[in-house]
Amino acid sequence: MILFAIDPGIRGSGVALFRDGVLLAAAYVKSSAKEGSGPRECANAARAIVAWYQSMRIATAGSIAPPNILALEIPQTYGGRSSKGDANDLMPLWGVQGALAALFADAEVR
Repeated sequence: MILFAIDPGIRGSGVALFRDGVLLAAAYVKSSAKEGSGPRECANAARAIVAWYQSMRIATAGSIAPPNILALEIPQTYGGRSSKGDANDLMPLWGVQGALAALFADAEVR
């Protein structure tokens, strides 16, 4: 089983790749987006993650199969006085996740 875990971001994302519960690789993957948070930036972030995954497949001579499971962090707000920052900043992360779900269409998304 190949599990690909992603903590999405517009400018960069944390990724970790596991085979049968064993960590194979982890990295911070930078996106080409320098500003903005629209659909283009979401797609660029997702493409950078896919490119990193493909580089891992190439580095291992194809021994890493496509992921069975795609584990994505769910962005959410907690409201109340203790929350800080602009909750709208989380919304583009859904765009990154949607793009990843489409690009890894055969993986179960969790």
